[in-house]
Amino acid sequence: ICSPWFGDLDSNPETIQQQFDTSAIPADQAPAHGFARNIMWQLDNINIDSAELTQLTLSLDTQDNAPSYWPYSCRLQLTISIGKQLSLSLIVKNNSEQALSFSNALHTYFATGDIHQTQITGLENLNYLDSIDNWQTKTQQGSVSIDQEVDRIYQGTDKQETSKTVSLIDKQWQRVTSITSQGSNSGVLWNPWVDKSKQLSQFNDDDYQAMLCYETANVMEDCKLIAAGDSYTLVLTIDSSPLN
Repeated sequence: ICSPWFGDLDSNPETIQQQFDTSAIPADQAPAHGFARNIMWQLDNINIDSAELTQLTLSLDTQDNAPSYWPYSCRLQLTISIGKQLSLSLIVKNNSEQALSFSNALHTYFATGDIHQTQITGLENLNYLDSIDNWQTKTQQGSVSIDQEVDRIYQGTDKQETSKTVSLIDKQWQRVTSITSQGSNSGVLWNPWVDKSKQLSQFNDDDYQAMLCYETANVMEDCKLIAAGDSYTLVLTIDSSPLN
């Protein structure tokens, strides 16, 4: 879980950067993707509804656990539903007395049979920021095929004409992984390809051929502003079906 910012702090909107207390540590020492993924969460509940559905609820209260550079009080609650589908529901409640601005992303990695035989649909005609090419804004033409390093932030994902679903079509494994979201208007697509794979820890040199990262997100212009006492919900559902 990336929160309350995404990537490097200085690449986030100014409203998020201004909330960081630089008297605690310099901004350039802020951890990538925020602090929520580096703090132990509390397991609040396990509910087994049936043999086919298990739900876990976890929470993180920043009033008790946030680092010194984050002076805002908010509570994050994550509900994980595991069954025929995998569903993640992330609720952010602002317990501060002032408005809270934040970005977040559900950092999902997907296994693929062969990245050369994998296509991504559902992003057609959307604008994206290409971090590999000096953060230029480009427009997606057709489906996405990966044949080089990719690091893109797609904007306007809730404006897709058909539905808010991104599909990973895996011809090697003959399956379709469907990623459906609510409360998200941006998505991040990433594959390190050859050279960067060799630089990553806990990542084999050829692992790029068998993985793809697509993150349901609220980043860049899609960052959220929560009034004092209000909350915001991001929902991700992942489903898998045979490729017809």
